[in-house]
Amino acid sequence: MKAWLAWWPPLAALYVLLVGTLAPPELVIAAIAASVGATGAVLVRQRISRPRLPWRPFRDLFPDALRLAAVLVTGARGRYEEVPFEGGAEAEAVDSLAPCTIVVAVDRERGVMLTHRLAP
Repeated sequence: MKAWLAWWPPLAALYVLLVGTLAPPELVIAAIAASVGATGAVLVRQRISRPRLPWRPFRDLFPDALRLAAVLVTGARGRYEEVPFEGGAEAEAVDSLAPCTIVVAVDRERGVMLTHRLAP
């Protein structure tokens, strides 16, 4: 019961903050939403005896974010590369999806793209 009472006020406040109004109908819905959320939090807390964050899936999900963080911390530099270019805007967009790569410019006459690639 203590855990439920600890969860209820912040959840109700969060709902009211997100809605942005103190109208009575919204306060009733905030109370209901906070009750459901607090109950869910208590049930999850009871089922998980020792919560641990699995870091490996996060590392695998966001490799570019980790590389960017490493570059920001170490101060490593990236490099500019000219890549052969064939196609239209979709080819430019697809190349920007490559890990830690962004298209800076396209020279259609020479058939190359200037890309910036972060150092690994």
